[in-house]
Amino acid sequence: TDLMEKAQVFWLSEDIEGNRDPRTIEDAYDYTMNLAGEQTIGQMLKEKEIKPDYLARQVAKASQGNFLYLHYYAEGLREGDESLLDLGNLPTGLYKIYGNYITYIKKKSRDISWVHAYKPVLGVLAVTREPLGLKQTADFSAVNREEVAEILIRMKAFLDTTGMRVKDRSYAIYHKSFSEFLLSEDNEESTDVGQAHGRIAEALLKQQQMDRYKMSNLLYHLIEAQRWDDIQNILADIEYLQKRREPEQQWAFQKEFAALVQSSDIPFDKLTLILQSVLKAIVMQLEDEKDKTDWLDTFAYWIIRFGNEAPADRHTSLKELAREFDSECGLISATLSSQYEKKAEYQWAMRFAELTTWVNQRSDNYEQCIEGCAHAEKLCNKATDNKEYRHILESEFIRMRARALSRYAAEQKDEKARQSIGSQADEAYEKLRDVFSIGGQNKWVPSDEEWKILEDYDSKILLPTPSSFLPDERSKFMAQVVSNTHDAISAMYIIQFLEGMGGVVRWIHSSAFQVKDFAPHDTKYTVLVGGPKAPGVSLVADKFYEENKEGFLRLYSASEYVSTVIAIQEGNTLCYMIGGPSKANTLHAAWELTEKIKQIS
Repeated sequence: TDLMEKAQVFWLSEDIEGNRDPRTIEDAYDYTMNLAGEQTIGQMLKEKEIKPDYLARQVAKASQGNFLYLHYYAEGLREGDESLLDLGNLPTGLYKIYGNYITYIKKKSRDISWVHAYKPVLGVLAVTREPLGLKQTADFSAVNREEVAEILIRMKAFLDTTGMRVKDRSYAIYHKSFSEFLLSEDNEESTDVGQAHGRIAEALLKQQQMDRYKMSNLLYHLIEAQRWDDIQNILADIEYLQKRREPEQQWAFQKEFAALVQSSDIPFDKLTLILQSVLKAIVMQLEDEKDKTDWLDTFAYWIIRFGNEAPADRHTSLKELAREFDSECGLISATLSSQYEKKAEYQWAMRFAELTTWVNQRSDNYEQCIEGCAHAEKLCNKATDNKEYRHILESEFIRMRARALSRYAAEQKDEKARQSIGSQADEAYEKLRDVFSIGGQNKWVPSDEEWKILEDYDSKILLPTPSSFLPDERSKFMAQVVSNTHDAISAMYIIQFLEGMGGVVRWIHSSAFQVKDFAPHDTKYTVLVGGPKAPGVSLVADKFYEENKEGFLRLYSASEYVSTVIAIQEGNTLCYMIGGPSKANTLHAAWELTEKIKQIS
């Protein structure tokens, strides 16, 4: 079913990239000749005095080699629709064959209302994101169960049905092109998309129990139905937010929140009220301070990231709303860091020191970011005894401090203040070079200017790797590391390690990464840095989820101090996804990966 949902319209003869072979019409002709050989169809042709060869030529021409056209043409004939044997007036194209079938069903099924039963049922199935049982379909469409059962039987040619026993069966539209047809304005019998979502949303809101479907789909249907007040109510419900925070839910919740923020249909004053209600619910209703920082950080990040693709006139206002989340998060995380340091729990102290610096940096509060980074640098020595991890961890905080100093200096109107702060930035970059070299062990140490190229976390520009200048014949193997500039320290640490083993390494920005680049035949290692949240990396996230669900979900677990390394073999390529809920965790995962590769080698 997943394959069918993702598939485009199928053709009989096509290459791996979907380019149709000119021989598709020949394939369609052969398919129709086989159809004409069926006993029932052959009898119909005989009665109409139609030769199989003529039928095959006309149908192949009308289908244009489209398999789904041929499939539903055949189903229509098997159902007894003799209008399909009017070969001079065959429906041309997939939508026309769908329309022809719907017309036939309407004429044949006058005992059940098309408007009040068929359309609501098919509309619900067209907009739902997962298969529905009989009871669900009846509840969501508000059509009585007996009629729904009959409709599902009559429309079986268009449905993917799973389950042996009736009570266990679930139903979904077989191919998304039929869903698109049902909702298309080009279809005279189209179902209103908003109404279809609204029916489901209304049923879910009336439902007392918060079952899996309601938890995973209510917000989606409310957004599509444009029920803004209901959205405000559920997002201000802390119990709902906490359930959507669970790793299994957060991935889908992120996509739904993106759709809300980017919608041009929602009035901005209403979106503002919704986000302010969320902020108030987190701060006022949540008791656990860790949970507060996690949600505040998450929402601030989402508002900024997804707000970049919202209507342009909303960008500045959305950033201001994100700053409100960051401000609350910074205050709480600074307090937590201090509390954990007093208890000598230095890893957690550093975790919240990192969060404090990050939210201040994200909201352009450079002065507090500088102070926070200096404090976090001191914590690194207490947080770990591992030399390499300590150096790259400290490098990250020095890098953040140098970046903040550079930007803070640029804000100064007084020339003396600008020079003084600029000198501090230069000193920070000098220290960064020294610490990142790990006592000369790391041979790739960028210059100040190269570090500054990586300062812009929104930039898609990365540095050329040292090995990219080597002739291919000097390399032992090829590798690629995928990251954004935000995770540059982790990526560069892995790159210099692989180069030290004799590899030629490509550094690819995650936004430029494509599925086809995942496991090139000449590549020994592919390393995806930053977890599935990174743009581009999310395209192949499902592969790692299926390989190690527990490890994958820990990438979102801010309540634990964890790092994750997931490996899968794709052809000749060993592919890794590394990350964690914080930069410190991702850096640890980078070090952990190098240790794993050493053991393998």
